[in-house]
Amino acid sequence: MGRGTNLAEGNATTSLRNRPASVRHQDLLNYALPHHPNTPEGRATYQAQVKTWHTANPSRKPDEQHPYPLTPGTPAVGSRECWDCGQKGHMQVAVVCAGAVLPEPERDWRRIAGFIARAFHTERLNASNTVNFIGVQSYTPYPTYHQQQYQGAYVEDIEDEQGNGRGLSE
Repeated sequence: MGRGTNLAEGNATTSLRNRPASVRHQDLLNYALPHHPNTPEGRATYQAQVKTWHTANPSRKPDEQHPYPLTPGTPAVGSRECWDCGQKGHMQVAVVCAGAVLPEPERDWRRIAGFIARAFHTERLNASNTVNFIGVQSYTPYPTYHQQQYQGAYVEDIEDEQGNGRGLSE
């Protein structure tokens, strides 16, 4: 069964993948679960959160509307973290994370959230960096009167006549 299927009900649901990145990113923010610190209380709350998630989603993979709880002490999703160990500073299958592996649903959730965040930021960057192309025209240099040589004149005696000389334009 694919991701667009809810096994508990047996009916195909609409796919979340085909929605615009901005809508998916908004769901990512709206449905976010609390992220707990790496303390005894935080780990206990995390364990309860994981149990609640598996009870509510027995046959579902995580998605932006059903985020998986994050291991305490790991960075937030979409922060360019390693999807295998949850730490920053390296990519997947790095030597530094060979022993630390996150639970499979959390790894899936980090991949999905990372993809959504990257697509959203790329879309936003492309929208803000629009480029207007203009045609190329041949260059016509100024007339030769600007290239006259003034002999025996001081700088104060030569009028450059910059600006329109009549104040504000109408």
